[in-house]
Amino acid sequence: MAPQGKQGLSKVEFPIHLLPPVHDPGIVAGHTGACWYGIPEGTPVSVAIGDLQCSTLARLQQPEDAVLNISTSAQLAIRMNPNFVPPKMDTTSSIEYFPYFSGHYLAVAASLTGGNVMFAFVKMLQQWTHELGLGVPKTKIWEVLQNVGQDYGTTDLNILPTIFGERHNPSQKAAVTNITPLNTNLGSVYHALCRGIITNLHNMMSQNFLLAAGVKRIVGSGTTVIKNSILSTEIEALYKLPLVLSEGSDADAAVGAALALLL
Repeated sequence: MAPQGKQGLSKVEFPIHLLPPVHDPGIVAGHTGACWYGIPEGTPVSVAIGDLQCSTLARLQQPEDAVLNISTSAQLAIRMNPNFVPPKMDTTSSIEYFPYFSGHYLAVAASLTGGNVMFAFVKMLQQWTHELGLGVPKTKIWEVLQNVGQDYGTTDLNILPTIFGERHNPSQKAAVTNITPLNTNLGSVYHALCRGIITNLHNMMSQNFLLAAGVKRIVGSGTTVIKNSILSTEIEALYKLPLVLSEGSDADAAVGAALALLL
């Protein structure tokens, strides 16, 4: 803990002697005292760090990469240069800064708008079919959406899909604009929804921000972006950077935690 932090706690008579010492992540904190689920006695145990940092480490193949994960929500993270000093905390900013490995910081746009919005859209469509007396299963809806979304191409319909708000703006609502008689078919709406998810993320952390940090490509992961080619297309269109998809469990937080020990 920083000295000023301890001083602040001492002023309110907090028993700081009860707090453990704080070390950098990856430093060995101790060793196992017995064999445990196949892990031998004496195995080193390191200081922990957050799953965001670990999952980013597992996917950050080059210093010039940005790591984008879209599953239930969405996170776009880049490693700042070693001399970077984070600005004073601003709760209205869409970008947060987290301690990272080797003295670096991560700049993160953590959006509440991702696959959860698409699931909400599918749920709405299914509810409509029930109300019409049809009852289409969700698997069929997903299949149709992927096909009609790809076949439709582009659309001039605009969807701001922030139905859950955002951390920096909890009261933000969703909106649909530029509606015409020609752009309300299912393919157009679904394509606009996918584009809206990426546009919202781009509004939180723009292409200019990435370029200023020296980013040269985006590494994408998460089931939502891996399985949705429309999202991939919109990512490259908005950020104008190459997108490389990272699939499999070799790039999750557990792997990053193991890699942290090698630092």
